[in-house]
Amino acid sequence: MNTSNRAKKVAVVGAGISGLVAGYELQKQGFEVTVFEKEDEVAGRMFSKISGNLIFDAGADFFNSPYTTLQRLAGELGVPWEETEEGSTHKIIRNNKAYNLDLASPIGILRLNILSFKSRVAFLFWLLRIKMMKTKLDFFHLSTIPNKYNLRSTKELLEKSGLSEVMNYIADPFTSLMQFHRTNEMSEASFFSLIQLMLSINGFRVCYTKGGINSIPLKLANKLKVKNSCLVQRIENSELGVTVTHNQGKEVFDSVVVATTGNVASELLSAAVVNKNRNEIFDSLHYSTTITVSILLPKEAVKDSTYLCYVPFVENQIIAGLANEIRKDVQMTESGMSLINVYLHESSASGMIHLTDGEIFEIIKRELISCCKNILTVDIDMKLNAIKRWKFAMPKFTSVLIDKVRNFEAEGQGQDNIYLAGDYMASPWAEGAARSGERVAKLISEKFT
Repeated sequence: MNTSNRAKKVAVVGAGISGLVAGYELQKQGFEVTVFEKEDEVAGRMFSKISGNLIFDAGADFFNSPYTTLQRLAGELGVPWEETEEGSTHKIIRNNKAYNLDLASPIGILRLNILSFKSRVAFLFWLLRIKMMKTKLDFFHLSTIPNKYNLRSTKELLEKSGLSEVMNYIADPFTSLMQFHRTNEMSEASFFSLIQLMLSINGFRVCYTKGGINSIPLKLANKLKVKNSCLVQRIENSELGVTVTHNQGKEVFDSVVVATTGNVASELLSAAVVNKNRNEIFDSLHYSTTITVSILLPKEAVKDSTYLCYVPFVENQIIAGLANEIRKDVQMTESGMSLINVYLHESSASGMIHLTDGEIFEIIKRELISCCKNILTVDIDMKLNAIKRWKFAMPKFTSVLIDKVRNFEAEGQGQDNIYLAGDYMASPWAEGAARSGERVAKLISEKFT
């Protein structure tokens, strides 16, 4: 570790999972870490709200078995890591009928009755070719994937492979529910690596943390010096180090980790020394928008063992899908009631984001009854629990963005002791964001060793 007379001071701007992980790992290495967060709560898009005994996970709704970094942190921090109830199923809607989604085995794929038999066979052979690829692709760090897998969109890839039906009823609904945008804005590198991950030996079992999706961020924050309600206004270089200007004053640090969303990072760094590769990331970065609608209903209202239900855009242009929260934990009930979280397609969310909660809820109720009647008991009494609007829900991992992140990581990351961390650094989902924070902490630690 550094042999100077004082510990190196590091500022982390943003108390989402990437910033908290970066701060936590640096503090373990002996750095003096201060985390700045403009909100009065931490966790960012790993947001949970508790009402009575019911937990509304408004951003990230669940984890899955390949989330090794978050699972390790849960163990270190004493956060219970659980799997969804045995038998929980995923379903997709077509022509108002719900079909089981099972990609775990060749038999499961051949039983995908939502597709024509010809499409099932073609899809199976296509998946087998991906499974047999010698190149291992990292979904949680897309910029490490060879550029030959990053030349077009997922939509172009599937259409040219003769898999248009797969695109409309498997890939597009999955992308819309998990990433809140369409396959025309998802790079083939993202899709190739995601499929490879889902076909891995460890599988893709849905997991969660007891107490809410924010349990790990809260535990991390408790171990760090976090300044909540502290709005950082500018980050710039100075003779003494890196100056952070915020609504409570100015402070100078040896290094700064900017772990906000990319649009905010761009504004904060406008006064810093120009970094061409960093600016190209910001110029190519676009976010998807969604709205999470949490609905209170009788726990028996969701039929069968459905956990996730996907609604393809070709079937309904408003609802992207729903999550049945009771499948996480049998204790997720209160007086016989439970929650479903409903997610919207980006185009509808963008058009509805300025409506009142009541107006949004009335639209969602109508659409649920229209397109999900095979999943929900139609004559149930639905009540609005909460609504969360996400204008910057998730980066769109386009081929261009991934290429720009690759360039920045090769030449630009750490210039003048300023580092970027977050999912938009070609690091999808909560696991990717956490690993991005880990990578930055390692870079800083190595620099001052």
